[in-house]
Amino acid sequence: MDYREELYAVTDQFFNQVVMEFGRTNAMGTERVKKFQPFQKKNYDDIIRRFEIHMKQTALMSMSNIEIPEEDEAAKKLAADFAQCKKTFLRLCEVNMQFYDLQNRKVRRQGATVKEFKEISLAVSLALNSARRDMNELENQYKDMKGVIKEE
Repeated sequence: MDYREELYAVTDQFFNQVVMEFGRTNAMGTERVKKFQPFQKKNYDDIIRRFEIHMKQTALMSMSNIEIPEEDEAAKKLAADFAQCKKTFLRLCEVNMQFYDLQNRKVRRQGATVKEFKEISLAVSLALNSARRDMNELENQYKDMKGVIKEE
């Protein structure tokens, strides 16, 4: 397989298998947090486990073993963008896990303070903005390399 095809495959796998599932996990968690259930105890352990799976899948992905020729600046940029995107995505999963852990503590009445909620909400927001920026960079570089026409 050509090195560019390998780069495309890793990028496709990241977006299609990890990021798409992350979106579903995030939607499930958000729905559960917002849903009013006065007589049912909520539990977010399954959401936390799903974020752990996303982190493990992402950690296994790499472009470092793909030999990229020195002269192919676009391919090197794609690999660098992927490495940065991977880093911020892992951070996003981590802070989401902390958020849902805090939700568990709140439900179990184990001492979740308003200050903690403010701090973790800010951390989630910052991580989301960073991950979104890096994913956009990766997607744009991917499209540039593949010759996909940008529709804006």
